[in-house]
Amino acid sequence: MNRFNLNNIEQIITLYLIFNFIIAICLLYLILSVIFRIVFKKNNNYKKPNNKKKKKDIIELFWEEDKKSKSKTIIKRIILFALILITSIYLFNSICFIINNIEVIKRVLRIE
Repeated sequence: MNRFNLNNIEQIITLYLIFNFIIAICLLYLILSVIFRIVFKKNNNYKKPNNKKKKKDIIELFWEEDKKSKSKTIIKRIILFALILITSIYLFNSICFIINNIEVIKRVLRIE
């Protein structure tokens, strides 16, 4: 079994690619969830009230309207969009890094 070595560029790039893939999947989930909340907002009014306590996902925490304060709802949504924007910028910079180091990436992925 090989030891984990941070001096080896191939191991660092492998971890970097895995980490970026996970972040990309999370960003895709966030964006699709927000889109579906906006598109299907009209259909939610016809649902029966459910007395069971449901676990909230991250979108419900940020997107749910606060009945007491409208500004609190706006601030939560701005934070959600800022999170999506910052993550998108990070992924864009990661793609630029990968393009600049394509030779190392080819070696890591064993592409000839």
